[in-house]
Amino acid sequence: MFQNQVVIGPEFFAKSFNDYNNWKWAIAREFMQNSMDCGSTAIDVTIKEVDGNTELTVANNGSTMSRDILVNKLLSLGGSGKSFTNGAVGGFGKAKEILYYAHQGYQIHSGAIKVVGVGAGYNIEDVEYFSGTKSVITLKGDVVWDITRQFFVFANIAQWDGVLTINGEIAPTAMKKGKLRRDLGFAKVYTNKSFTNKVIVRIGGVPMFTEYCSLDRCVVVELDGISVDVLTSNRDGLTYAHSRELNAFITELAVDKRSALRNRDITRIRHYDGHKFRSIEANTGSSSDSGDSSVGVGARQLVLSAKAAGCAVVEKWQHDNVDSASCLSEEFLVKNNTEYQVPAYYLPDSKEFSAYSVKLVKIWGRLLLQLHKLFKNSDAFAVGFIFDEMAEAEYDNTADGYGVTYFIGPAVIDKSGSFKKRFLLTERNRLLMIALHEYLHQQYRYHDEDYASALTDMAAKVMDSRKDFNWCFAS
Repeated sequence: MFQNQVVIGPEFFAKSFNDYNNWKWAIAREFMQNSMDCGSTAIDVTIKEVDGNTELTVANNGSTMSRDILVNKLLSLGGSGKSFTNGAVGGFGKAKEILYYAHQGYQIHSGAIKVVGVGAGYNIEDVEYFSGTKSVITLKGDVVWDITRQFFVFANIAQWDGVLTINGEIAPTAMKKGKLRRDLGFAKVYTNKSFTNKVIVRIGGVPMFTEYCSLDRCVVVELDGISVDVLTSNRDGLTYAHSRELNAFITELAVDKRSALRNRDITRIRHYDGHKFRSIEANTGSSSDSGDSSVGVGARQLVLSAKAAGCAVVEKWQHDNVDSASCLSEEFLVKNNTEYQVPAYYLPDSKEFSAYSVKLVKIWGRLLLQLHKLFKNSDAFAVGFIFDEMAEAEYDNTADGYGVTYFIGPAVIDKSGSFKKRFLLTERNRLLMIALHEYLHQQYRYHDEDYASALTDMAAKVMDSRKDFNWCFAS
């Protein structure tokens, strides 16, 4: 047994502020998370100025701490009394520095025990029983507004069933995750409309940190497992491997939000057998019969469609009920990225397949064919409908082995699962620009500067040849 121990001076704890991106946020987060972890149903926070300093009191009605837990866990550097058996989020033994030791003074009253201390020194005594735990800390200077704001920020982005009161005001903690979009393996991704341009990383509904993103929605990344496996010790970030995955996801959000947020697990594809489109003129330079409306397309060379198994569920359908004039004697795909059933009036095999759907398919196929001709592209392609709550169209060359496919989203899907017409068929220029947008994805995957530059140049060429697209809208 050693006779002496390392002395911990006040400078050690003073440096704790530098361990966090925002120490004021860390204080709010750690006090709230500790109170939630001990099973509280009510948390009361009071922040006030006292003699030029700030007094913060956090009281909860959760499970109390024994003397052993107080002395050997809470008041022991690196120690933690959390076993995670009840869904506890903490457990690093790091937060106590910023919660207690780094300030002007602190008091902890839990059950029948009270601790009064400054830095590494403290006294402990038996006192009148308190049903829960109450912490009082004195922060240097007047930071009442800053600390108060951070507690309200926490409330706005947390999901907890208890009652939080901040300076006498009830602060709801009910931000639901939203719609499930994707599983990253170590976390599930949801979106909602509570905020814009914000990624909130949470675990068990407890927010850890936030990031900026370019999406006009709120992205909730709900971590799986326990915090010590995925978070850094200060909980301001993820461990290296997971941090790289999160950063890659945020980057993908910026360049291709539809792909980033797609839930691969629910994609369903209905494949209607047929032949692909291909421009003859792009290949041979011969003239096209743009007046050919017998099957709703212009010049084309019929190419057998490739069929291969893929990861999505693919259903084979025939054109038994489809009028040949609908343009659907060609290969056609219906991709459903939603949890809803696609209405019959958008399905070519149904007798309810609507006049709107027939006309939209006809226009869409012709526009892409004319674009291939204009840019001398002889590649074969298919067309289809896509049903997605975010996409109005999509280029795909990986749709279960079917090769290049241009999808158009005929419907807007609301929260109730109702499918409403997206386009007026008289919106010629809009449909043409959407077709060009997707056509360009053959060369550029992401919406980066190269894509934007190419789109400008190609749009100019399309507008110079605008009259050549008029046939695409003929009956």
